[in-house]
Amino acid sequence: MSKILVTGGSGFLGSSIMRELIAKGHDVVCLDIVPPREPFTGQFVTLDAQKSLIDLSRLQLAPLEHIDSVIHLLGKNIFGRFTPKHKQAIYNSRIVGSRNLCELWENDLYRPRICVSASAVGYYGNRREEVCNEFTSYGDTFLSHVVVDWGVEAFGDDSYDLAALIANLAQILALRARTTD
Repeated sequence: MSKILVTGGSGFLGSSIMRELIAKGHDVVCLDIVPPREPFTGQFVTLDAQKSLIDLSRLQLAPLEHIDSVIHLLGKNIFGRFTPKHKQAIYNSRIVGSRNLCELWENDLYRPRICVSASAVGYYGNRREEVCNEFTSYGDTFLSHVVVDWGVEAFGDDSYDLAALIANLAQILALRARTTD
């Protein structure tokens, strides 16, 4: 089976994706600030909790060798007051973190063949009653600009020669409750 890196794998969406991948027999590597909450049979690579972004000088690189695919979900939780400090943390966790991940791909040993990056419908901004689809341009809000910049950084330039997909997701709901403890 494939070796798949899930950045942000300990989060709400990432943990569900990792569970499915492992159930299907894939070798999964989780790259996140905290270890997955659920029992996890894959490898875990820790990020710097203070920076919430990928700092290559502090990573254990061996588990990241020969990755086939990357599911890139890493980003600071947007919930909270949008103070300048919080907004900068949101931006850096996505844009600088993605840029650093792409820097890792400059070495063939770490370059995946496929990368899927997920962001949110914040791309569209506040459109009130307007119906948005894949042809609708991005909005003019802080989160809209974060999503656009994240998409640009998520795959680096064309020299990496990988299949890429950006998924702008709406709200994701679950049947089971999840606690933060």
